[in-house]
Amino acid sequence: MNFLKKRAEHLAEYLRDAMGKGIIREPLPPIREWSKQLNVSSHTLHDALTILKNGGMIGSTPREKFYITRKFYKLKRLQHHQAIVRFIGYSKHNQITSLAEILVAISQKLATHDIKFSFERYNEQKIKSLYKERNYSSELLLLASIPFNYQKRFSSHKNVILIGMPAEGINIPYISIDIKSAIRDAVLMLLLHNFKRLNLLIRSGSQQHLIKNFFNQICYNATSTFKNIRWRVVIIPPGLYNENNTIRQLAKTVEKGDAVLTVAPIPPGLVVMALAARGIIVPTEVNVIGINSFPSHIQTLPLLTHYLYPVERFAREISLIAFHYFQSGVLPLVHKEIPLRQVNPLLKGY
Repeated sequence: MNFLKKRAEHLAEYLRDAMGKGIIREPLPPIREWSKQLNVSSHTLHDALTILKNGGMIGSTPREKFYITRKFYKLKRLQHHQAIVRFIGYSKHNQITSLAEILVAISQKLATHDIKFSFERYNEQKIKSLYKERNYSSELLLLASIPFNYQKRFSSHKNVILIGMPAEGINIPYISIDIKSAIRDAVLMLLLHNFKRLNLLIRSGSQQHLIKNFFNQICYNATSTFKNIRWRVVIIPPGLYNENNTIRQLAKTVEKGDAVLTVAPIPPGLVVMALAARGIIVPTEVNVIGINSFPSHIQTLPLLTHYLYPVERFAREISLIAFHYFQSGVLPLVHKEIPLRQVNPLLKGY
């Protein structure tokens, strides 16, 4: 049932795009004829059309003859051409980790809907002016790395999606990456392979305490099953010098049989190089796992296990939400955590 639902959702996305570009025009053909043209079942097409109908993009007669609604044409004409999605990356020092792969994917998905896209870096001074803006009709704001103390100020906005988990008690639509499940899976995998000393490397920031506390709890709970476990969390300040220096110091204390988990934006490659300088072989003597990695990391570090950032799915979710918002004028209350995909080049079938 879940598979059929996803097929209908993907078909609805295709039909929505085709309608927006004028590829599909009225009169819409009967379902049986249309399903043959699309090479899908009548049931899947009906479900897809129901999704579009619930979004106000199409209507139907009592005999289920579907048509494109006036609301769709009106919103497309008045709003769609001026729509823009602004990705706001917050950094206290006006620096932010490269998000090139994500930004390119989002931009490409939005372009299929003729929605503009921009990426902006905001420091503490600029973020204060941002929450005074109220351009609801033509802008959708994606707020990344926003500190908890600022999130509450955006809770009254009707055009804001938080990238990441909101603070407790803050009710803002959000899309987050399920890092916790990846950490839980990685810890269990390492313990099952007799790696009993675990090191977690994370970047200092708004999420550090959540990740640190979760990792500590996972390791503590594992002591009831696995004996002689030791673990530590290393928080790395921003800046290339701090990053390189901290990882070099860490590598001096890592011994054979240890494991190191790096959470992006900490690059696992720096750990591998620091260990190689000591003559330690990865992953046979020390295992290094990259969590929230990008496809480019796999190309440069082919022997590591990675939990990949779901770039394409993340971009698709943003695109669908943006299209719905600019067509309906209402932002859905999205609370979504997207899982990471494990990639292990040492396993068959990779």
